[in-house]
Amino acid sequence: MPRAPWLDITRLIAMAMVAVQHVLSICDFPTPHLLFQLDLGQIGVAIFFAISGFLALSPSPLNTRQWLFRRLLRIYIPYWITVAGLLTANAIAGYKPVSTSLVISEFLGLAGWTHRGQLIGVHLWFISLLLFCYLLAALIRKFPALLPLTIIISIASLAADAHFAQHTIAFLTGVTLSTNPHAIRPRYQIPIIAIASLAAYSIHPGFITIAVAIVAIGTQFLPGSFSPATITKLARTSNLSYHFYLVHGPVYLATAKGLDKSLPATLIIGTIAAIAAALVLHKIETFIRTRFSKPTTNK
Repeated sequence: MPRAPWLDITRLIAMAMVAVQHVLSICDFPTPHLLFQLDLGQIGVAIFFAISGFLALSPSPLNTRQWLFRRLLRIYIPYWITVAGLLTANAIAGYKPVSTSLVISEFLGLAGWTHRGQLIGVHLWFISLLLFCYLLAALIRKFPALLPLTIIISIASLAADAHFAQHTIAFLTGVTLSTNPHAIRPRYQIPIIAIASLAAYSIHPGFITIAVAIVAIGTQFLPGSFSPATITKLARTSNLSYHFYLVHGPVYLATAKGLDKSLPATLIIGTIAAIAAALVLHKIETFIRTRFSKPTTNK
């Protein structure tokens, strides 16, 4: 699938939304709901999940097992490095009590399900849901007929766990749009958005993530041409958004503490520091991948 630069730009905007939301929260500024029950950060998260779902079902030469293994490696390697760093920092600072079960769950990426409210790095709840969604994607890649069932179950889960369910719905909306490309044409977007908004108003506010997903995926049809060099730069920067997400929370927290929760200073200095930390994390991941990758042999 050709790289879609507008999707990369949209993903970077989503990461910026999450970053601003967290800085506002850390600096004790109000973070009101902007779209039904979604605040700025949750809109960004919904956008990210929508794009992830859309790309997860895009054509690939890999079989389902190979695809899932590669996805898990991309998630887990930088995540494990981050968790190790956070747990070490927490042990030195004595910030939160830690149990053995929490440590195990954190490294498995399951703490968002098993230890809510206790995570070392509260923003890492995202990883638990992302892993779940990629398992759903692998299941759908293998058995496409299960897509409607996963959507029904996710909708039914809104009553029990709206926070996770609404973002799963955004992910599955992206999956649906990927498997039904005609649905993302501009002429179909308005009626789908209208129906989702009506459902959000009359049934459950979580349905609004469908509309968010439609708009996010639809950005690929925005006008504009990009040079190959620009597309490459956007792709590399967009790929770094995951690393930025992993490190931005503790970096902003430490920055705000050192700057007496000054919002402008925390946003500017914290963002620069978080970008630097994301680049370091990416370098470490690249080193590990290179160090432990299987050597190729010429036959």
